Amino acid sequence: MEISEKRWAAESVKTVACEYCRAPEADFVTYKSQDRTFSLTSDRIVGMYRCGQCALYFAYPKPSLSELKKFFAGEYYAAKYGTKLAAALAAYPSGRSIAAEIKDLRRRAKDLLHMVSGKRYLRIEDLLRRHVIHLSDARPVVLEIGGGVSPYLYLEREGFSYSCIEPSMDAVDSFRDKGYDSVAQGFAEDLGAVRTGSVDAIMYIKTLAHVSDLKRALAEARRVLRDGGIMIIADSNGDGDILENIVSSYSYYMFPKQFLSRFMEGFTLAEQIFVDDQWKICPDGLKMVAVLKKERCLHAKD
Repeated sequence: MEISEKRWAAESVKTVACEYCRAPEADFVTYKSQDRTFSLTSDRIVGMYRCGQCALYFAYPKPSLSELKKFFAGEYYAAKYGTKLAAALAAYPSGRSIAAEIKDLRRRAKDLLHMVSGKRYLRIEDLLRRHVIHLSDARPVVLEIGGGVSPYLYLEREGFSYSCIEPSMDAVDSFRDKGYDSVAQGFAEDLGAVRTGSVDAIMYIKTLAHVSDLKRALAEARRVLRDGGIMIIADSNGDGDILENIVSSYSYYMFPKQFLSRFMEGFTLAEQIFVDDQWKICPDGLKMVAVLKKERCLHAKD
């Protein structure tokens, strides 16, 4: 018999240490139910906690890396698109096809319409140009973590050297079959195939909140970034309403400004933008974008 949510809230709240800064006791905030159709773990209800020291919101319990690997090894439901993974992937056009050219023309037309509308509008490529274009004379190297069924492949057309690490092998195979060789399989916690200090920018577009081990994922980001490189985090607003923002069964973290500005070891918060009535952030659905710059001389030499 499954326990009720009320009984879980009354009996299953645990004393939990912060997994990031190891403060001995985080504050229980709320719990959330998980539809097992979409969930990465067998736990139907998980608690959300906030660390009083570093301010990080985190879920407990949450899936281990081995559970994540098992989940992404097969077909799953792409909740954002309301369909199975294979159906969502099938809709993406092949590289250098007429459909791919039309897709890019539509993107450019949409950008132009937003700019002439007079509304403030932010694109990821604008952030990249603002923060990394000066790092070297070569094309800036951009690594996206978790591109899913809509990776930022068009950044190649915008003058960047783009690659993507995606946990789903089915997604990787689909994109490679369509001519996109820049997508490879892997996880945020282990970027072993990426050389140390070889990346100008690493992007987590609605994906950093879904990792199993945040500290390990950030350590890998520091390793692969060159000194002065940037990390872009686009996700829910960690200073907003947690009940509104923690809606996805895949989301296990929220990042308040206090955490981003004071506790991201090896990084300095360079820019943060929140969605309001004026901002239009692309892609749709994001509520916060943070740019963090890697501090110099932190990684060990090879």
